[in-house]
Amino acid sequence: MTNSYDWKYLILLGKRIAEIRKKKGLTQDELCAKIGADWDKSNLSITENGRRNITVTTLRKIAKGLEVPMSDFFKGLD
Repeated sequence: MTNSYDWKYLILLGKRIAEIRKKKGLTQDELCAKIGADWDKSNLSITENGRRNITVTTLRKIAKGLEVPMSDFFKGLD
């Protein structure tokens, strides 16, 4: 079960994904197109708002779509 401490990190991760996406000049729809057919704007929005606990596989797809290493999502989160 996810506790409030875990949710804090999901929110921070989501904000980081959104921050990087915006710096890359991508809309949510554009990033979803890069992630793959099983992702849509709704899924990405929920993730960016920290309301979804995504898998490492999904995080890797997002990183690939954004053309950044996965480690970029975790810089400064400690």
